Parts: sequence; structure tokens; C-alpha cells
Amino acid sequence: MLSDDDKPIVPLDPTLKGTRTIGIVGAWKSFHGAAWARGGPLAARLALAGHKTLLLEAGNDQGPNLNYIVPGYATKSSDDPALPRKSLVRHYANDTRQARDYKTVYETPDGKEFTGLDPPAGTRMKGIVYFRAGTLGGCTAHNALIALYSSFLEIVFNYFDTGVGNYAADLQAMYEGLKLGREAFDRQVVPLTEVLPGRRLASQEDLETYIKDTAWGHYALCTCPIGRDNDPMAVLDSKFCVRGVHRLCVVDGSVCAGIAGAYPITISTYMVAEKAADVILSEIATR
Repeated sequence: MLSDDDKPIVPLDPTLKGTRTIGIVGAWKSFHGAAWARGGPLAARLALAGHKTLLLEAGNDQGPNLNYIVPGYATKSSDDPALPRKSLVRHYANDTRQARDYKTVYETPDGKEFTGLDPPAGTRMKGIVYFRAGTLGGCTAHNALIALYSSFLEIVFNYFDTGVGNYAADLQAMYEGLKLGREAFDRQVVPLTEVLPGRRLASQEDLETYIKDTAWGHYALCTCPIGRDNDPMAVLDSKFCVRGVHRLCVVDGSVCAGIAGAYPITISTYMVAEKAADVILSEIATR
């Protein structure tokens, strides 16, 4: 962040891993946003308007990489060592509960990885792998715009009964959605075989257990939402500025007051970036 005389107020941390995109416009404000769908468009808009902009990205430019530019190679991109940066998170803090998820990864005694429900003896639980591209463009660089997890290390989401709020309502909605999906497949003309969860799970109790064991979410959003002045949970004001902090704005998915019901959220966050650019440029014009 810069002061009015272009001197740094907060020095950049040399250990910064590039998990966020920061655009700094002249001597005005410091902008912070997750890399792929917010910081880039925001910085581009500000630069196109003629303002000095610094964009920090998470890695180098893999633009010429065929796994990036050829849509048919998208499935290879997550395993391309030049693109992804894998993080490990957990859905539950309890090891026994987490082990019920077939996506859980373990480290074996010989240093290799095992993923599944029956890990060999002597393994160490690592968590669930979430991919984020460690390169220019973030997640859009490794999944053909089909957004995968992008998260920090050591996050425990505390799903369902291990968290707070009315988890029973969420569980009921997911159960009803699963039933609706089954009914839709049953009406298909082409014969289909259900792989997951499998027809062996028929009762509501069994299906709810399956949901709790294997469900996954979208993103960790809404951590610093925009809101009214009288809203005690509103971290940001209507101009994306952090309340009580001089000249600091946040532009990413964390500004949302609630998680949208659609997936992926890419379009919503692009619109957040566009709106923030309009607000910031309008503010600059009035100074």
C-alpha cells in the first residue's frame, strides 16, 4: 500500500506465496483480490483508464503451454507440474470422520500418496487435495474455466453437524436433490447404471450419511462482506473499502454477503471486479 508521496506504508512480505492478486493504483489505494477472476480484470480496467497499476500474480506466465491453450488438454492440466499448486484441506477436524471420505489423501511410509477408504498401515492422513494453478491466471489456467477448489492450507470447513447453523436444512435439501436426480435418471430412455452413491443406498438415513461423508463445497467466501453502515457484519462499505482502515479496498469473492446458489461463481466474481473498477474510477475522477 502506498502513501500520498508514493512511499510504502506496509512493506511487501518477502515470504508472500502469491496466493492473492494485488493491484496498486498510483498513490491512491491498495487493491486485494484472489488471482484468477477478480484481480486481473480489476487491474486491467484501471490500467486501461490510464492509471499506474501493479498486479502481483501467483507464478509465471504459462500462456504458450499446450495444456493451457488447447481446450481438449484441460484434463491433463491438473497433473502438469508447470501449472498446479496443490493445497490440502479437511472437511472435518476429526480423523475418523474425515477418513470416511473416499477422496482423503494419505502419505505412505515410503513417501508416496494413497487416496481412498482403506489406507495401508502406517500412513499419515494429509487431507483432501484442492487444486489451484500456481501461474498467471490462477484457476482458469488449469481447468478450462471449470473452477476447482482454490484454498489455503490448514483449513477445516466443519461441515454439517460439526459446524454452526441449521445444518439439518442443508442436509434435507441435498437429500431431496439427490432423490430428484435419481428420478430424472430413471426416466431416461437410455439405460444407465448409477455409480455413486449406488443403488445399495436406498434409505434416507443411508443417503444422508453418504452426503455427510462425501459432500464438498464451492469456495470459502463471504469473509469480509459489503453491507450497510448499521450492519455489524459488514467489513466493507459500498465502495469496497475496509471500514476503519485508511485506503484499503478488497475485491474478490469475500465481499459477497452470501454464497450464490449457482456454480461456478466465476461470472459473479467477474461482475464484482467490473463494479469495483467503476466505483474506483468514479472516485478517482472526483478527487
